[in-house]
Amino acid sequence: MLGASDTDFPTPEAISTIQQPVLLRPWTGDPSHPVATAERLHELLPDSVLEIQRTPVDVRALGARILTAFS
Repeated sequence: MLGASDTDFPTPEAISTIQQPVLLRPWTGDPSHPVATAERLHELLPDSVLEIQRTPVDVRALGARILTAFS
């Protein structure tokens, strides 16, 4: 996965066993956190939500979104 190439990332099989809610909010144009990586994680994580951020307004809303993501 791009953005994680220098880490000891768990295997896809291990990731797919995670049973916790996960909110994935990549920002388009962010080379450190590619959308493609978030999309792959979303495929693997059974209880994930993927919200792609496209504008600075989307990014600024992160704090409020975290508070309501899983309530």
